[in-house]
Amino acid sequence: MSIELKVKTKHLAEEARIIRFEEKKFTKRLRADIAYNYDSSDSFVSRNKNYKTFYDLYTHRVNVVRNEQRASYLARAFIEGKEYNRVEHTRNPDKYEEFFHIITKRVAIMVAKYDAKYSYYRYKYEKEPNYADALLKAIREWCDARPHYDSEMKRNKALHNQ
Repeated sequence: MSIELKVKTKHLAEEARIIRFEEKKFTKRLRADIAYNYDSSDSFVSRNKNYKTFYDLYTHRVNVVRNEQRASYLARAFIEGKEYNRVEHTRNPDKYEEFFHIITKRVAIMVAKYDAKYSYYRYKYEKEPNYADALLKAIREWCDARPHYDSEMKRNKALHNQ
């Protein structure tokens, strides 16, 4: 396993904590602005610079940092040879497209960059589409292979119905 990927995961977790802390500060400022101006209308809130900063921080944390954190976690599991169903038990079917178009691509890039088996291709990932496609296909197959999870679900349903 790559120590760099482990450090990256820890930094992403810390980044999310810092962003949440800053969000709280801007929320307090926004509440103070509303109380001072006696105006809580949507137009005042949307024009307020504290709200815009808060919203930018929030969307960055939820859309960018969270997806990158999940991708790095899955990349570590893939490199270590863990089964996907042991790492993620459920996946939201509504976000299937996002998962396969955004997160699996990031997982493939991280595996190519940080795994010792793929170190030869570290700088050739972008230049060799056959390798990139094969790695992406392997990761997507790894994510879809869920026989153990399905058998556990059937067993749990059968026990629950008794």
